[in-house]
Amino acid sequence: MKKIVFLSLIIFAVVVSGYAQMGNFKYGLKLYNQLAYSKAIPYFEKSLQADSANPNAIRMLAECYRQVNDVEKTKKMYAKVVALPDVKPIEKFYYGQALMMSGDYDAAKPWLEAFREDERGKLKAEGINNLHAFFKDSAQYTVKNLQEINTAASEIGPAFFGKSILISSNRYKVDNINNSHSWTGMDFYKLYKADEENISNVMKFAGDVQTRYNVGPVNYDFNGKTLYLTRNQIEKGRVIKGNDDQVKLRIYSYKYDTENEEWTDEQSFPYNNKDYNVAHPAVSADGKWLVFASDMPGGIGGMDLWVCEMKNGQWANPVNLGSDINTKGNEVFPFISSGNLLFFSSDGKEGLGGLDVYFSSFKNGKAGEAKTISYPVNSMGDDFSFILSHTGNIAYFASNRPGGKGSDDIYLINVLKPFRASMSVSGTAKDIISGKPLAGVQVILKNSNGEKLGELTTAEDGFYEFDVDPEQKYTLTATKPEYSDDKKSFTAIIPQGHSDLVVDLSLGQNNFSLYCLVSDKKTGKPIEGVTVKMKNTNTGKEDFSFTTSETGDWRSKLENCKLNDRISYEVSIEKEGYLGKVVPFSKTLDKPGEIALHEVIDISLDPIEVGLDLAKIIDIKPIYFDLSKWNIRPDAAAELDKIVKVMEENPSMVIELGSHTDCRSSAASNMALSDKRAKASAAYIISKGIDKSRIYGKGYGETRLVNDCACEGNVKSDCDEERHQQNRRTEFIIVKM
Repeated sequence: MKKIVFLSLIIFAVVVSGYAQMGNFKYGLKLYNQLAYSKAIPYFEKSLQADSANPNAIRMLAECYRQVNDVEKTKKMYAKVVALPDVKPIEKFYYGQALMMSGDYDAAKPWLEAFREDERGKLKAEGINNLHAFFKDSAQYTVKNLQEINTAASEIGPAFFGKSILISSNRYKVDNINNSHSWTGMDFYKLYKADEENISNVMKFAGDVQTRYNVGPVNYDFNGKTLYLTRNQIEKGRVIKGNDDQVKLRIYSYKYDTENEEWTDEQSFPYNNKDYNVAHPAVSADGKWLVFASDMPGGIGGMDLWVCEMKNGQWANPVNLGSDINTKGNEVFPFISSGNLLFFSSDGKEGLGGLDVYFSSFKNGKAGEAKTISYPVNSMGDDFSFILSHTGNIAYFASNRPGGKGSDDIYLINVLKPFRASMSVSGTAKDIISGKPLAGVQVILKNSNGEKLGELTTAEDGFYEFDVDPEQKYTLTATKPEYSDDKKSFTAIIPQGHSDLVVDLSLGQNNFSLYCLVSDKKTGKPIEGVTVKMKNTNTGKEDFSFTTSETGDWRSKLENCKLNDRISYEVSIEKEGYLGKVVPFSKTLDKPGEIALHEVIDISLDPIEVGLDLAKIIDIKPIYFDLSKWNIRPDAAAELDKIVKVMEENPSMVIELGSHTDCRSSAASNMALSDKRAKASAAYIISKGIDKSRIYGKGYGETRLVNDCACEGNVKSDCDEERHQQNRRTEFIIVKM
């Protein structure tokens, strides 16, 4: 009987334990769905104590730890999640992110790379590959924990307010009842003010803007004397919940009533909505633009940054700041500096850990490409709510990095080198020859993707200027009618020793033309009716064909040519009664204007006269034969081919080919040898298609010496070899035309 009772008690205990385990999980899940993560944690922990392999409890507990920002416990629990057989891609990403935030980058990388649902995993893995880039500018900043302002609680959201700094902190209980935030388990945030000159003097800010729930961060618009703040949705003391039963964040504004010394005129931001968060207002120095964070429909990721323009006293419809700023993750805590820089934090870009601080240019409601800030501003923890003084040398931000006094602390930054999200490139468009400025030049700026970023037309001074992002690659193109284009690529880096980035543009005039004057070589007079053909050796096409006028000349514009182009032609020149020729012509167009062809190449023509030796008017080198031989060598054939060409161009021409020797050897042998050489040369020309009636060879031996180098019989010659060579010649005498 005792055994039966004892067994029954055991069964009862197991059943009760099972119900308790199920009850813990269900209640924890209820709290989780209410975003009460801190309250849900102990119930999931109890559920796992009863069943350590419960996959749902493992998942829920891991996510609760992530939401309350407990990095070590998040890492520990997500290590169990990724070991589950049905692990989800986003869970791999969250595990990699937790490893990053604990500084274990090598272990984090494969988990981040495994997440391919959007670009976040790839970006963060690439960031790990280039960790050195997050440390290269570390010497530009010194970071100090403001221990005078920080507590064991959380301090976030610094904001400039006159000579004071406003912060949000959960250091204080509003009343004696349990008033903690169920998400974090901490007290709600309230506003505090600290004197910049006496930072330890921290006091609670005006009660007019405080509520029982979260208040802050804030932004004070000095231009419009308006305080903008984030707080939970409370209207006339009543909490407003959305369709998901959650209380969202809203933006409110206040004006200060100096007479009654109170903040009044509470206004709800026109784009607040009970179903999504609208938070973290940042107003530009001129009061014209307001940037805020929201998870409203139409965004790119979780929380995006949006911008509104002040028009006619009202904030115009919000515009998403786009993919240069926003990601599939969260972009929050914007701040617009007086120098038109937009600072914000993101967990969706490459970085060192959780939220990292980024900045970009911000002009006319548009943000440039986001750039990260080096360590020690960014760390492996969450770094956010960055603000920069109007002087640019002091900044504040919040971080939960190790070594602080509380969960989040305020830090002071001494900025040793100014932040520059944008810079200018400028220069002058000039005439490449004269160096004078050019008006009417269209200058276009494009980024490395070929997207047009800016365009202008220069005035009389030729000056241009564009804003660019530092260290990015760009291309400038300058165009002007009748001028060649200039294209310059550059990286936006100011050269060492200079204060500005200057890229001058040089354009050359495109008014290139050809002028041709054909003259008689003998008289120097212009020749009318000369046919000139110019074949482009680059394309093989005949670009020009013309006949000279009575003044012997011709001119034409060179179309589609620009400065520094190289032109190349084969120039063919013919006229009856003159010896035709083909002359090569090439030139680089190094300056605009007219090119006088006859000044660059010889296009004058030799009149064809009976008795003229062709060898004297065309480029024929001496024809050589081997000793006592008359066979045609290859070098001689090349020269005889020139005679063939002339005879082909002049079909009525008849030539006597005469071969001459010097006085050495006997007169008889010289006569016989020269005759054989003359006839062999003529035979070669005939073999190339010239009619045999048009050329004949005749040997003259030493009978027609051109100097006094005779040496027959008793006559002795003291001539050197050079003078004897003058007599060893071949003549091509025109005997008929």
